[in-house]
Amino acid sequence: CQRAAFAFDQGSDNVLAIFDKWVEIRKEIEERELEKALNPPEEEEENDDEDPEEKEPEASAEQLVYEALSEFHEDWGKRGLGLVKMIGELGVYQGARDSEFTKEGVGRTLFPSGDMFCGEYKDNKRHGLGTYYWAAKGMMYTGRWRNNVRDGVGRMIFPDGGRYLGAWSGNKRNGEGRYTYPDGSTYNLSLIHISEPTRLLSISYAVFCLKKKKKKNNKKNNKKSKKKKKAKKKKNKEKKKKHKKK
Repeated sequence: CQRAAFAFDQGSDNVLAIFDKWVEIRKEIEERELEKALNPPEEEEENDDEDPEEKEPEASAEQLVYEALSEFHEDWGKRGLGLVKMIGELGVYQGARDSEFTKEGVGRTLFPSGDMFCGEYKDNKRHGLGTYYWAAKGMMYTGRWRNNVRDGVGRMIFPDGGRYLGAWSGNKRNGEGRYTYPDGSTYNLSLIHISEPTRLLSISYAVFCLKKKKKKNNKKNNKKSKKKKKAKKKKNKEKKKKHKKK
């Protein structure tokens, strides 16, 4: 489990139980909204003689999560609903904070999207060494961060097993690096601001550039080999002519 690798724990407030219940409730709400969109309710005919019945407002997502975790209400006390709402909006943070409750030092965050980060924080931002995992993309970066963006030397691992190790600037690959293909073959890179890879056909834009570069190199090599063959043929003809004269 990726979460276990990032060493999250329940904590005194059972925060992971709250997070997991949010995931469950969000899924239920999405399914309910989809069902409504596919099968809209029929409009009721208005009757002047009868008073229209007032419909009770639907419970909010945080209320549903809070009510589903009734076994923790006594421990949470009055702050329970606020705690549930905070985790739903911000996720779970476990780590160092300064006197003003700002993230400062080493910590780990489990975001509402399922993404995870473990590393150094400065003034509430990812800053220093750290590892970030994108849950939806299945990608993971380990390396240097600066003001919440990838900046410095780092390694990105892609879902297909491909890896890039090298320089980053402003969340983009920038400078010297090495791309390792899923089959283990490698290629040295010198890139300037190549944008985040698009995984269409499992080929990033950077790799596409490399393949074009390879093709150009192959063409150069083919031209050289043709020139060598022509030179050899010319020499052989000259030798034959000399031999005939003799």
